Amino acid sequence: MSERQRLLKRLQVCEFTLDDVRLYLDSHPCDHAALEYYKKHLEMRNKAYQDYIEKFGPLMANDCINTEKWTWVEEPWPWEKEA
Repeated sequence: MSERQRLLKRLQVCEFTLDDVRLYLDSHPCDHAALEYYKKHLEMRNKAYQDYIEKFGPLMANDCINTEKWTWVEEPWPWEKEA
């Protein structure tokens, strides 16, 4: 598995975990352990997201930070980078 694939997989796992914990927190909003768990995984997700962007470019148009030129359409889409 390439580093790019590994980072994408980590993002998927973090996103799934965050979705699951959000559903739990909807019915248990005062569960401090769940809130801490959410915070920990949100930080992990944000780190993985930043790592991906720094190494492989933007995942979404909002991640395009070049202020000189709109480069989003010049990059291959994330799923096209495998080819």
